[in-house]
Amino acid sequence: MCKVIGHIRAGGVKRADILRYMEGIAPGANRRSHYKSLKKLWRWAYDLDYLLNDPMAKLKPLDEWGVNNEVLTPELFQRFLRVVQGVEAPREGLEATQQYKGLLAYFVLGGLQGLRTCEMVRKRAKDPVIQWRDFLWKKQLIVVRDEVAKQTRARDRLRYVPLEPATIELLKPLATTGAVIPVADSTFYCLRQKLCKEMRVRWPENCLRNSYATYAQTFRSSGDVARAMGDAESTVKRFYVRTLEPGVGKDWFNLSEKACMGTRLKIPVRSSTC
Repeated sequence: MCKVIGHIRAGGVKRADILRYMEGIAPGANRRSHYKSLKKLWRWAYDLDYLLNDPMAKLKPLDEWGVNNEVLTPELFQRFLRVVQGVEAPREGLEATQQYKGLLAYFVLGGLQGLRTCEMVRKRAKDPVIQWRDFLWKKQLIVVRDEVAKQTRARDRLRYVPLEPATIELLKPLATTGAVIPVADSTFYCLRQKLCKEMRVRWPENCLRNSYATYAQTFRSSGDVARAMGDAESTVKRFYVRTLEPGVGKDWFNLSEKACMGTRLKIPVRSSTC
């Protein structure tokens, strides 16, 4: 916003200026999120008497919130795991590579544990994210600390997420100190974009979290799934979940031997709790 209308004094910004900025953003959920953030910003400035009028008071959103429920197939998810571990080439004609190995924790924690990208990947150097010390291996839990969790209106955002057996199999050998994903979001997104381009795969928005919620709810309670994700049940049902046949989601969590780099052929999935 500052790049577009930063030359105008705050008190001189008009509804048309903000509309011009909004129209420069591609339609969709991202532009709807921009609108939501700007609405709060200008209302805050007006309430503190920095402005005589709120320029967004009568400005309607250009987009509606959509149902964000696109998922990956279990087969494609496991293909991603094989490629990032360097045991399979991104596509025919290319060589298998280790350059994407830094994305393994992202795919595992997003797809098998339901964590948010903002809880794993920092935007700024001091942003709190998941650390290796947050893994309680003996108790088979991940601690999502209050400051790491998405900053919602909840009084206490701390949550304990049960570790999937496949997560332990894939990540415990890599455990060290510091952030699980040490790179900032700009580096991370460039690497993921390059991976998808080489694999010739379109990346649906929020697809790992969508997939976790959709598949887990075929054999676990919606309450367990929502608690693991740090969301209300109503939010999970509204934005993430597609209706599938009961029980079929176990295929998402049961990884093949190759996807686990030589672990046993099938990793048993927890059936009662999330």
